[in-house]
Amino acid sequence: MLTHHNYKKVQGLGTDSKIFRCCQHDDTEDCGCNDCCADTWQSELKKTQLLQVKASEKATQAQIKLELALKKSKGFKTWLDELDAADEYSRKICYQLEIIAGQSEKIWFNSLKAVEAIEVLFCMIRDFYGQTDYLRSRYDVLLTCINTNTDPALEKDKGIVKILTEYAKKLDEVINTRNAIVKLAIQAVTTANLIRNTISTKDCPDNYDPCNTNNDPCQGRNEEHSYYGLKTIICEWFYAFGCDDDCVQTGMLTRQKSQHDTPDPDCEQPRNSMCGDTRCALKPIFSLPMCKTRYRSDLEECYEKADAEAKEAGQQLKEATKESQALTACVNSLKQAIVEVDPAARCK
Repeated sequence: MLTHHNYKKVQGLGTDSKIFRCCQHDDTEDCGCNDCCADTWQSELKKTQLLQVKASEKATQAQIKLELALKKSKGFKTWLDELDAADEYSRKICYQLEIIAGQSEKIWFNSLKAVEAIEVLFCMIRDFYGQTDYLRSRYDVLLTCINTNTDPALEKDKGIVKILTEYAKKLDEVINTRNAIVKLAIQAVTTANLIRNTISTKDCPDNYDPCNTNNDPCQGRNEEHSYYGLKTIICEWFYAFGCDDDCVQTGMLTRQKSQHDTPDPDCEQPRNSMCGDTRCALKPIFSLPMCKTRYRSDLEECYEKADAEAKEAGQQLKEATKESQALTACVNSLKQAIVEVDPAARCK
């Protein structure tokens, strides 16, 4: 049973194979000092050497083909990895952009409230100094009455007149601070509005909740009105990187076309595959996220094809090498046999 299972027919070494024919000889008689064996094996050697040279050249060509296929496959794989790395980095940038947009939105909301608060404060300051102006006018009326009154009790710098004079001084000191305070209040309003408009010129929506963690910081992109500011710029980058579009990976390969998958206007026909013979085969068309672009899908297809070609070339090299080595062994055996039956050496 061991013999039955261990001795199997070797592929390529049957009775009809070239290797078998070149190595199989039925001449078992000793030719003595004649050269019948030497002549026969010399003829066999020439034929075998021709076969060995062809097999060796075939193996060399298979080796070159394999190296080219591996180089091609490696090039596609490297470029595919570069695209995936770029996509991964863009996802990280998206994360940072989302954080910046969210924080800028909170600053924008706080600046809106700051503007409202400063405007209320400005109204309070204006009302306060309006009251002080009113008190000053009432003091002037009272002072006029005192000056026109001849009552000896209303003597200057004495009694109630002295108190009123001190009150007027204090009132004037308060009124004199008005210009500086009003100026600062106006500057505060201006700065608050500048901060708000620098971040975003959009008005605060009625239903905005700054404590809601599910707020989309870049929502409302397709609204009728255009807004300006830092947050708008961040959101434009957010959409330019395709941060609002998630990738769906299926194993190693992604077979998903982008919504931007349209024919190239510079080409005579739509791009079916960059592996084909179209004029635009190697023209890259990038858009983010990269995982959903037609270009990456085509590149994956090219890599698969090149990888399959490399595997096929490797198998061909293996077969060609086996044949070349077998024929080389056969040539060596014939050379050794010719040396052994050389009449010049045997019949001295």
